[in-house]
Amino acid sequence: MTAEILEEQQQQATLQPTYLKGKFTSPAKQRVQEFLAGIRSFEPTLGLLYGDIEGAVAGRPSWSLTAFDPQTVDEMITMYASFGVSVSYELDGFTVVIPQLAHIAELDTGTFDFKGNRLVQLSVGAA
Repeated sequence: MTAEILEEQQQQATLQPTYLKGKFTSPAKQRVQEFLAGIRSFEPTLGLLYGDIEGAVAGRPSWSLTAFDPQTVDEMITMYASFGVSVSYELDGFTVVIPQLAHIAELDTGTFDFKGNRLVQLSVGAA
């Protein structure tokens, strides 16, 4: 692979967000907005982290919310872009950084709501 092709792939991974088709329920969307609005020490970007593999919290694997500061977002986007992949997505009106690439497909369909403090997929294909 030539350096020019690699550079082009890195630029695409950095500049072009991928649009995911999943949707939040109205209450979940409001909760995410309130979460982000409550962060005043930096301009937050929503992050979703997949976990709880044992299902101890939500009864099944699910997503937790986090917020990344601009410098961390830039560093993660640049690092992943060096491998030719993106971690920056658009999900139901939010810019989201999702570093766990193996689980992104789950967010590309269905509807999500909170079960306790975790996001779970309620339905598949109802986006």
